[in-house]
Amino acid sequence: MRKCYLFVSFTNAQNSTILDMQHLLNNSIFVITNADYIPFKTDINYLCLKKVITLFDVVNELITRNSKNTLSDFVKKINSKYDEIEIIIPHFFNILSNHIINNSQAIFPNKQTTYSLYPDGLLSYTSYNQKAYSKGNIIRYLLAKNIGFNYKIFNGSISDPFKNIETIYSYVPELTEKYSADTIVKIPYATGTAKGNNILIVGHIEYSKLDKTKLEEVINTITEIITKSDTYGSIYYKPHPYFKDNADSIYNILSEKLPISYIKSKEPVENLFDSHEINKVISFYSTALVSLKMKYGISVDCYSINMSWFTSIKIATDLEKIFKKFNIKVYK
Repeated sequence: MRKCYLFVSFTNAQNSTILDMQHLLNNSIFVITNADYIPFKTDINYLCLKKVITLFDVVNELITRNSKNTLSDFVKKINSKYDEIEIIIPHFFNILSNHIINNSQAIFPNKQTTYSLYPDGLLSYTSYNQKAYSKGNIIRYLLAKNIGFNYKIFNGSISDPFKNIETIYSYVPELTEKYSADTIVKIPYATGTAKGNNILIVGHIEYSKLDKTKLEEVINTITEIITKSDTYGSIYYKPHPYFKDNADSIYNILSEKLPISYIKSKEPVENLFDSHEINKVISFYSTALVSLKMKYGISVDCYSINMSWFTSIKIATDLEKIFKKFNIKVYK
């Protein structure tokens, strides 16, 4: 049987992970993505859909059904050539991945389909749950209906709520929950040595939810980590991709206290590391901290600001296990 792999991605980091997995898979690879960073070359077939963010985007999709029609044309290529399709998603708490797996029999008629997971950062190492009628589930259900997709509401873990995952691909299998999967496959990663003495502060979407008191605590913690550093050259700040320019309060305040250069790039942090000669990274429970430690080991110092008050005790505990494994310092 002719087999292919179909990835669904919606973040820049996920697209980088797909590249890491490319050598694991011996068959053709297809990617459906709405991420900003597209690193794929001609050996990977991909479809880039427009993100639906504003009310205008929703109305446009409601009228034109552009994303649905474009997706339909793309999968025709797969249906015409392949008999077996392994659909690989980060999790089900996303309209695109939820739609494709839960409607796979209609999208890929008379095909043998299997379902797998690949890493979505730190969410891969903890069981993140949603209640059936949570705000997040309801919003995704209604938005999907308006743009021509079907989002199936679920209760439980976002990773395997329908108990249909057969394979999980993971950078750290021993810390990955197996759910209903038969197999966990290790993703290899390249290693190197960090060269330089510059500091990188990585923005996080949760910073936008801080009240004045917590914001001040985070600012003081970041400042303390930097001032306690023996020697360093430049300080860089890379915002979270969801922040618009000048909307990041952490950067705005820090830039008044410290000489910080703002990195405006859609590329993942890992891709900017060597060019900016970084050997120290500060963030909050960030995927980048783990990715950088996997690649650069002891040659890079990684600090996570403790914000366990913002998440559940279980999730904070799970994340600290993986941080301990990679010697990432949780700054309390």
